[in-house]
Amino acid sequence: MMHVDIEELNNFCIIDIKGGATLAYATELKEVLLDSIATHPDIEVRLHDINDIDTAAIQTLWLAKREARQTNKTLRYVDHSPAVIELLQIYNLIEEFGDPLPENTAEES
Repeated sequence: MMHVDIEELNNFCIIDIKGGATLAYATELKEVLLDSIATHPDIEVRLHDINDIDTAAIQTLWLAKREARQTNKTLRYVDHSPAVIELLQIYNLIEEFGDPLPENTAEES
């Protein structure tokens, strides 16, 4: 089960994703991210409480990142959980996403 908390502060938005970010919740995740991009110039998405993630969620995160870039918005993914880091490494997307990873993350697989 995925849970999303959203905190809006003027033009800044913090999104905290918790639980399983999987195909079952990809539509909900997409709506939350794209709505936030449409209404805020600066968005931070916290990923530290994601305990399960699949390809559908990674594609959704990438879609949102691309949409933010195309609309000149700032979208940062921060505090990556081990599950998120592992899948980003598998798909070789760490550099593509361009977000800083936790300091204790080993990028070698």
